[in-house]
Amino acid sequence: MLRVGVIGVGGWTETCHIPGLQAHPEARVVALCGRSPERRQAQAERFGVPETYGDYEELLARAKVDAVTISTPNRWHFPVARAALAAGKHVFCEKPLTLHQAESAELLALAESRQLIHQVAFTFRFLYAAHEAQRLLQGGALGQLRHVVALTEWSGGLRPDAPARWRNDADLSGYGILGDMGSHLVDLARFVSGGEFRAVRGACWRIGRPERPDGERPGRLRAVTADDETEALCDLSGPGGDATVALRVSSLTPPPLRNHLEFLGDDGYLRLPYSRGETDTLMLGRNGAAPEPLPLPQEAAPATNHCLFKMMAAFVDACLGHPSPPPADQPATFADGHAAQRVLDAIAASARNGGPTAL
Repeated sequence: MLRVGVIGVGGWTETCHIPGLQAHPEARVVALCGRSPERRQAQAERFGVPETYGDYEELLARAKVDAVTISTPNRWHFPVARAALAAGKHVFCEKPLTLHQAESAELLALAESRQLIHQVAFTFRFLYAAHEAQRLLQGGALGQLRHVVALTEWSGGLRPDAPARWRNDADLSGYGILGDMGSHLVDLARFVSGGEFRAVRGACWRIGRPERPDGERPGRLRAVTADDETEALCDLSGPGGDATVALRVSSLTPPPLRNHLEFLGDDGYLRLPYSRGETDTLMLGRNGAAPEPLPLPQEAAPATNHCLFKMMAAFVDACLGHPSPPPADQPATFADGHAAQRVLDAIAASARNGGPTAL
């Protein structure tokens, strides 16, 4: 039985970490840590977690845990993960892994030196469609890959009542929509293509209101210091040759929302919508024709949050030394988190200096 401590008591802990771990027959959430006494006590009662702590160092020192999961604002990923690894605990961390690549490099080196399990929450790897896209693309079904379109468009950021939360605060998040969704798209492009980003040209904007209603403290305003929208044109080197990636992430676009990746090759293109499981489909287009759906396993049928539960199960299985079935057999490690962090940092650097940035 894997004993897990969950660090962080936000909404994502309730949606993903605790229920995902508790769904595994060989995992038990034995401790919960969070700054808010009211929130951590309410979650502990709701999910039947026996121990609670207000400080992660206290949890690591006193709770009998084999592993921890981290679901805090990004600023705390590095110190919490470093302390957990130093204490000999396996670590699952939300994305982006850290605020900058020096931190992610240190965590990767520490995890590998301690020979501990280390994973990052890149959810969309657990789509059946993502695995089929990887198989087709790396198997040469499209000929040489030429271009990738990676797109996230969320709505609502321009509404007068649009709330600002910790992700809009650069001190806590490092990046806004770039870190939140851009990290996912960078990882998914790497995962499916087998390629690595080599250079980027990027631009980041804060377009909405500079002060917005505080989503965590009603009646107050909160300054927005992180990006609302980011675009980048990137160079990708893969096993089949070089390609380009056009990445766009926005929290400002009105409906209909568009969230997908397209992989364009000499012999056709693949369209991969992404979600937590509500949409798990893959489309193939040939010779300029409209894309048609490809067959996927029956398990790919729409199911709310099925990727989240597969992701948490993959962490438990890895800690216990069990093999995980597809699409949970290629979870993202700290190496993948570090690779994505390097791309985010390069995009931000390019946005600042106005020119291309090599990785």
